[in-house]
Formats: sequence, C-alpha cells, structure tokens
Amino acid sequence: MKMKKVLFMLPVLAALFMLSACSNDDEPSVSTFTIINNSEKYETSLDEYLDGTMYEVVAFEFDENGNNIGQHNINDIPYGGGKSEAIKVQESCSKVQVSFKMLPPESSFYDSSSNARLYIVSLGVIKKGDNINIILDGETMTTKNPSIKSRANDDNSARFLDCLKSLQ
Repeated sequence: MKMKKVLFMLPVLAALFMLSACSNDDEPSVSTFTIINNSEKYETSLDEYLDGTMYEVVAFEFDENGNNIGQHNINDIPYGGGKSEAIKVQESCSKVQVSFKMLPPESSFYDSSSNARLYIVSLGVIKKGDNINIILDGETMTTKNPSIKSRANDDNSARFLDCLKSLQ
C-alpha cells in the first residue's frame, strides 16, 4: 500500500517541480514610456503648422549617472491628446528626456531661431517593468538647454504655451 502511495505521489511531485521551474521571475522586466501631447489647439494666423503639434520628436535615454545611452526618433505627436506608441528602453535606462520642434520642415518659419529644439524640463523617471507617461500641455516647462545636468538654474525655461506665443 505504501508503495502505491509513493508511486502515485511521484508524478504529482514531478509536475509541481516542473511548473515551478517554468517561472518567469528570472526574465528581465521591460520598461516603457509613452509621450502624450495634451496641449490644446493653438490658433494663429502666422503659420498653418503652428498649432501645438510636437514635430521631429526625439527621446533620449540616460543611465543613473546621466550618460546618454540611447535615442528614439518618434513620429509627430498632434495636440489634443495625441500620443506615441509605448517605447521600450534599455535595462540600464533610468531617465528619459523628450525634445521636439514646434514647426515642421514644410513651414516657411522652420529655420527661424524661434523654432529651436525644445526640451521638456522634467525628465521622465523610468520605473522598472512599468510604462510611464510623459505629458506635454500648455503649462509644461520647456527649455532650449539640452543638458540634463545643468537645469537647476536654467533661466531660459518657459511654459510651452509661452514658447508658442513667442513665434508670433
């Protein structure tokens, strides 16, 4: 009788062992970010393209020491809740910086100094295994300073809405 119990328990124990061996705890968790443009339509007669859309969007990945470790070129993100796809970051990424222009190359004002590349002042802090949202709206602080290390005393930062107004 004892032998039958042992022989019966042996396949059950083997199945339990195999199920626990297939755990995905050892797999690295994937971290992603999404850029959301919640700015409202900006009305102006200056240029048909100056409407709050983010053009030539670039996201830079940084490690915990502030070293640039990657870059993503992203399609234009329209105003009014437009968003990028969820973008995967490298395992060593700890922060993401988003940069964009306010006008596309089709605009006659594209080469204007007022259409310089803007950087969102707040860096997206990556949470391992999660998706974070990096949100732009009219109140979002932007700067023309690309350095993530020297932003503490950046006198050139301004609200995104004010940057749009500066092009008029």
